[in-house]
Amino acid sequence: MIEFRLLGEVRLRGTDQGEVHALLRQPKRLALLAYLVTPLPGTWHRRETLLALFWPDLDTVHARTSLRNALYVLRQILGDDVLRNRGDEEISVDPARLETDLGKVWTAIKHGRMEDALANYRGELLPGLFASDSEGFQRWLDIERARVKVEVSRAALSLITSLERAGNLPEALGVAQRAIEIQPHDENAVRRLISLHEAMGDRAGALGVFESYRSRLEAEFDAEPAPETIALADRLRMPSEASMPRTRHTVVERHPIASVSASAEISGNTPADSPSAKTQTLMERIRAGKEERAGNRERMLLIAAVLVLISAGFIWGLLRPRSPNQVLRYALAVDSSEAMVPGASWSGRLAISPDGTRLAYIGGPSGELLVRPRSQLRATVISGTNGAVTPFFSPDGQRIGFLGENHVHIVSATGDSVIAVCDTLTGVAGAAWGRDGFLYVDGRGYTSLLRVEAKAKSRPRWFTTLDTAAGEVNHSWPDVLPNGKGVLFVVTFTGTNGVSDSLSYAIAVAEVPSGKHRVIVNDAKYARYAAPGYLLYVTTKKTLMVTPFDQNAMKVTGAPTRVIEGMRLGRFGSADLAVSAAGTLVYVTGGGQDKREVVWVTRDGRRQSVDPDWQSELWAPALSPNGKQLAITRRLSGQRIDVLVKQLDRGPGIVVSLEQNGGFYPSWTPDGKSVTFTSDETRGSVSFWTSKADGSAPPVLQFRHKRWVFSSVWSPDGKWLVYRDRGARPDSGDILGVRPGLDTSPVPLVASRFWETTPAFSPDGHWLAYTSDESGPNQVYVVPFPDTHAAKWAVSTSGGTDPEWSHRGNELFYRDGAGNLVAAEVKTSPTFLVGRATSLFSTAGLEMLLGLKGYAVSPDDRRFLMIRPAVGAPEKLIVVENWFEELKAKSSSR
Repeated sequence: MIEFRLLGEVRLRGTDQGEVHALLRQPKRLALLAYLVTPLPGTWHRRETLLALFWPDLDTVHARTSLRNALYVLRQILGDDVLRNRGDEEISVDPARLETDLGKVWTAIKHGRMEDALANYRGELLPGLFASDSEGFQRWLDIERARVKVEVSRAALSLITSLERAGNLPEALGVAQRAIEIQPHDENAVRRLISLHEAMGDRAGALGVFESYRSRLEAEFDAEPAPETIALADRLRMPSEASMPRTRHTVVERHPIASVSASAEISGNTPADSPSAKTQTLMERIRAGKEERAGNRERMLLIAAVLVLISAGFIWGLLRPRSPNQVLRYALAVDSSEAMVPGASWSGRLAISPDGTRLAYIGGPSGELLVRPRSQLRATVISGTNGAVTPFFSPDGQRIGFLGENHVHIVSATGDSVIAVCDTLTGVAGAAWGRDGFLYVDGRGYTSLLRVEAKAKSRPRWFTTLDTAAGEVNHSWPDVLPNGKGVLFVVTFTGTNGVSDSLSYAIAVAEVPSGKHRVIVNDAKYARYAAPGYLLYVTTKKTLMVTPFDQNAMKVTGAPTRVIEGMRLGRFGSADLAVSAAGTLVYVTGGGQDKREVVWVTRDGRRQSVDPDWQSELWAPALSPNGKQLAITRRLSGQRIDVLVKQLDRGPGIVVSLEQNGGFYPSWTPDGKSVTFTSDETRGSVSFWTSKADGSAPPVLQFRHKRWVFSSVWSPDGKWLVYRDRGARPDSGDILGVRPGLDTSPVPLVASRFWETTPAFSPDGHWLAYTSDESGPNQVYVVPFPDTHAAKWAVSTSGGTDPEWSHRGNELFYRDGAGNLVAAEVKTSPTFLVGRATSLFSTAGLEMLLGLKGYAVSPDDRRFLMIRPAVGAPEKLIVVENWFEELKAKSSSR
């Protein structure tokens, strides 16, 4: 076992217990190894993160070469089996081959062994280590050093409590002294030490601790202890000084330690650069005629304030009250184990409570709802929320709602049992909780908004109505006005609506309860109301704007002002933007370029990029019968959408769709020589075309349909083209089929008053699987083909969507209600039978949208071709406190 000591000193001992001097003399490679084993050996790290940390000034090619060389040296020194790969993009250190003292500290804290944690903490993390030309690593190291100190100090305080309960005051006092050695400016530890001296009858010792701490604060920061600490000291003096006049401790022109700016990537434990982190290092500058000592004090205050930053978690848990009018802007660090899931195009992942004290977001490996109070370092995972998206708070901030495909749930902010509100009709592109007790929710697919009462087993009803004459095709992203009179939302138009693209977007407001609406801002994709009278919205150019807005008249009352450039904005309007009634603004910048990449995912969930150099806005993948070519929908530029065909592992794609109108939703013909796709020729009408996969001939018209269609698939014998029709009603959708050259109108195959989608043929063509909400939640069903009315079998039991058959016909894959890909054993002869269902892996972080084909199965049934967000520019989660003061200043300057 290799031993790597990171605390108090940097030492590396090989399996023979000899010092590994070769690596200790290479700071950058030593720093790389240290990062890989933090917080614990076995933690997986993406290569893109390592490149940004250690080689930020190199281009991608040279940075990857440097990383490969560094990893080669580590393997040569430590052994080939020390480093592990997961696909092409992730790397970790084998915990069975290398252990660290830091890992022992974290493990001890996790299991409540606080005494072991203190025993293994021997000093600062990686003291004296400096990696040249790696500013990102150094910033990360500064924050990680502070985080370790805070966690160990908290472990000490926990141990003190246990020792006090056991009556072991002398040992508790020793632990308190150790806590102050670790965190000299942790006032909680100071008060605990004072109280322990008092409990042991040492009043003089208690006052000595107070006076020492007060003198240190005054000398280093020109600040006073907190009022509660002063009150504690005053109480200790009372018995002996009751008859003597006493000078009260007051703060005159002195400013207590508050907070600093910091930044970190959302996707992991790597800090990202932030202008505010460089320029606003102190929340309150020391004033009152102390200018001659400002330089030294600022440096000391920066160190102390960073510790406060980490222990506060959100940086909101301030050590002192501050001026209520001060605007504070910073980038929020999120622990890698609680990182947000990648931003999706059509669902949200972030919300803030009305009072600004809680942040709810979707994160962790399984894409669960996490709630992080302002006073806590870590978030709490809400159980039973796997696969959740789009969180939103109740008006009182005590409950949180979240969405799933076809589902709306609510749960208390403290994580009590999850309540199912409804399991039909709803989508994932936004929801809001009104003071009238109703939820206003995105409708499933391209449709209008729904209104549903916020209680168990409620029935959603349509709230808005699409103005199809004006070209409206979708309503999404609702936000209820505080007065309850209206709901802001986004309208998607087909046609120009005043702009040049084939799709356009606008902000509208709907009256409650009638749902009548009107457009108030054009060329915008996301909006939120901000008290006391502003409308925040994100333009299609990813600029955050603010404009005066009268919620009573429900109209814009002034000119807009640019606030922020470079917001994260998904293709279908998802934006990480929230503002509390108390004036805290939270938003995400960077990322959000809608670039995706195609990956292979094994049955045990390992992901590997197919072609790292091929990234774009991609969806609806289709794999050729021989498994060598990919047909996929791709947005090339602007609003144009095309179907491309490419070799899986190399080379560019070939456009096979129409020159003028493009195309989308491809499927392969059974012989693997051609691709069929749909194209929008006129508003609300589409046609099916088939094109040679090599582009050697122009597309041939197959069939025209009057409404929108999705998910087309050929029967194995090539006679039937089966697809999902949008339906005449917003809540309907039927599976239809046509035999090109024979049928002049489509044949209803699975048509009812319910919503049916994603048809899939068995390899022999005798069975048709599909998704339906006929029982309430979506489930997967199978019917015989072509006599689809003869019988029906339910395959899934806990929710099911997106069925695909194995090539051998003995398994049926689908996504369950928790977002896991499931393999169900099936038999198709002499009749259909369903056997055991096995959950394979979570699809969290992969692009999957209900009603659209999101994956394809390899010919050997061992891998799945899927789409995930590509690693782009680092995202930054920005928090602005007292932002309304900034708005007031901007308004007064106009």
